Amino acid sequence: MDIVYLHKWGYPPEKMLDVYDTINLAQVYAALSYYYEHPEEIETQMKEDEKWGARYEREKAKYLKKGVSSSTSR
Repeated sequence: MDIVYLHKWGYPPEKMLDVYDTINLAQVYAALSYYYEHPEEIETQMKEDEKWGARYEREKAKYLKKGVSSSTSR
């Protein structure tokens, strides 16, 4: 999914290697090939990850707000 995100952001495969220096160009192309063969699967997983991230940020904001409220009421 990380490779797909870079692809969507306009990174050419060669530049993706600058971001992920532990993989090679063949692996980048394999990831993109898998994405093009299974776009629904990857898009679904990406949406789930985005939902999780949004939920995490909401919970973090609530927690921090509660912490600030507790410390200001002392």
